[in-house]
Amino acid sequence: AHTCFFIFDLPEYSTIEIMYERLNYAITNCSSIDADGMMNDVLNPANLNDNTDLVEQLPTVITTLLEQNYPLI
Repeated sequence: AHTCFFIFDLPEYSTIEIMYERLNYAITNCSSIDADGMMNDVLNPANLNDNTDLVEQLPTVITTLLEQNYPLI
């Protein structure tokens, strides 16, 4: 994913379950996107686990995209 033009490119996963697992891992373990949050090299990873809204909403987001036939790749 990248922030330019708000584009989210996904490879073609063999199953929805694998796609969910990979996205869940990225959301849970990645501390920044395109160096976001790295200003002055100061980042507190402890703050990243305080909000689980994105992880909890992921199945709903994926389902909505699939129902709308949104191209995931």
